Amino acid sequence: MVNMIRFINPQFLWLLSLLSIIIILQLIKPKRILVKISTLFLWERLFRKSQTSRWLRKLPKNILLILQLLILSLIVFTLAQPQWVMKGNIALPLVLIIDSSASTNAIDVKPSRFDVIKKEALNIVAKNSIFRSMAIIYAGYKPELKVSFTTNRSTIEKIIKELKSTYSNDTIQESIELAESLLPNTPKEIHILTDGNNPFTLPSNSINDYHIHIIGKGEDNVGITNAKIFPKNVNLAEFYLEISNFSNKFQKVPIVIKLNNAIMERLHIELAPKSNKKIIREIPNKETKIEINLDINDDLKEDNSAHLYLPQPYHKILLITLGNPYLEKALKAIPGADLKIKRDVTQEDFIDFDFIVFDQLIPEYVSPGKYIFIGYPPFNFNFEQIGKISNTRIVSWEEIPIMSLIQPLNVNIYSAILIKSKDLTPFLYSEKGPIGFIYDKKDIFAIVLTFSLLDTNWIYYDSFPIFIYNIINYKNSYNPYKSPGEPIEILDNSGWIYVGTPERRYELENKSGFVEFTETTKPGFYYIKKRAKNEIYVVNLFSKEESDIKPKMNIEINKQNKNKEKGTIYIDLSLYALILSIILLLLEAIIFLGGFNIT
Repeated sequence: MVNMIRFINPQFLWLLSLLSIIIILQLIKPKRILVKISTLFLWERLFRKSQTSRWLRKLPKNILLILQLLILSLIVFTLAQPQWVMKGNIALPLVLIIDSSASTNAIDVKPSRFDVIKKEALNIVAKNSIFRSMAIIYAGYKPELKVSFTTNRSTIEKIIKELKSTYSNDTIQESIELAESLLPNTPKEIHILTDGNNPFTLPSNSINDYHIHIIGKGEDNVGITNAKIFPKNVNLAEFYLEISNFSNKFQKVPIVIKLNNAIMERLHIELAPKSNKKIIREIPNKETKIEINLDINDDLKEDNSAHLYLPQPYHKILLITLGNPYLEKALKAIPGADLKIKRDVTQEDFIDFDFIVFDQLIPEYVSPGKYIFIGYPPFNFNFEQIGKISNTRIVSWEEIPIMSLIQPLNVNIYSAILIKSKDLTPFLYSEKGPIGFIYDKKDIFAIVLTFSLLDTNWIYYDSFPIFIYNIINYKNSYNPYKSPGEPIEILDNSGWIYVGTPERRYELENKSGFVEFTETTKPGFYYIKKRAKNEIYVVNLFSKEESDIKPKMNIEINKQNKNKEKGTIYIDLSLYALILSIILLLLEAIIFLGGFNIT
């Protein structure tokens, strides 16, 4: 057995140097002066009171100094978080991996699989020694270490009780990798608490002991496993949904379809065991919200609804130019374009636009946003001009979305500049060097063309307006569909952004022009209110793996290791140090108020 003390935050130990200050102040404290008086009449009452504290005079004269030094030392040790480390033939550190995927919401066991998983986790904690070190990994949208190794039983139990199930896919395999990375050279006892509907593998060469607890037994579930909506032509759009029966019995499924909050259709379908059926409907091609609900009692409610949204294109574009009819025509031809044209540059004008196009009139710097620069980039893009070229032509380009359906092989460039920058990625190439670049940071997206449109014949070809359309549509349109837990990235220049979710409303302060909203665990519509343009996002489950709730691993597995009794116990001493410092502080107060003389 090896015993030792370690500190989690040793940087606080330098505060022990303050002990010398207490000692110095004690040494320079002036002594009391003895004065003779003619009578003790006025002191009799005080003398009688002091008799009750006679035990104080039996204490050492420097007791207050000793207590002050001990109290400060204990406070410093509390901040440094000391741990008593015991290595040897003792219980292994314990890791609990708690599955919170969508299928754990199933109610084939009461009140739900996830509630039973938490109860089992609490039972494991209760059965182990209070000195055993434990850690908790929460297998949600992504694995999360909720608490690192600690012996604080109340903290562990509190965290387990506060855990909530999610609507995300299974992340047990990733959680196992995280567990393996904790204390990598120390054997651990790892308990996986899951409903077992998604198989996983254990590391073949692991030094750890694995215990798998399977919670759940049913398979009675019908769910919406896929749904999509897309434009069919100018006037019509089409949506379809896939409904799957994962049970071993025939199911009659009532379905309610709502279009923009009004009931569009009610229908019934029959599903054979282990089968699915697709439903296709046409609707007007305009901004539309669709909600589908299955009115059925099964073991998993979370996949009985689906939400779809068809946004309509709307692009608020600012063109800053001295005059270019070809560019103006290309921008006006974009569906949903709201174009404003200016002849000068002021930063205040940028804030309300989705896209800003600079034709030769290039500012020195730009704030967060989406841009096209024709001629050269702004100076805050950190570039260097290395030369000029003339009488060349476009010969190649990168296969990226903005070059879709474009083949500008016959395009001549009469004059252009050559630049280099680590922040600019070339995508368009002439015979003499790159002439088109992408600048894509977290809060700024820009296309840079290093030639004037007056110095090319590209504006006369059909590929030019398609190129402009691709840029605007690719970066300004958005995919409204998110998986549970997937963050929504919001780019806007307003000071506050408001988000409405299926559960509550959020107000987000926007200091940098970019906000990442992560509270997307519950399926439904998410409303983003911005200064430039409001947006609607949709979160759906749509997972056959999670909807198929039948456990695939129906036995409990114990992978034992021959080093089972070798391990480490970490006992947190900081709480004890804090309690002792408080006791000593109270003792010092009692002695001081009792009139003890330390001189």
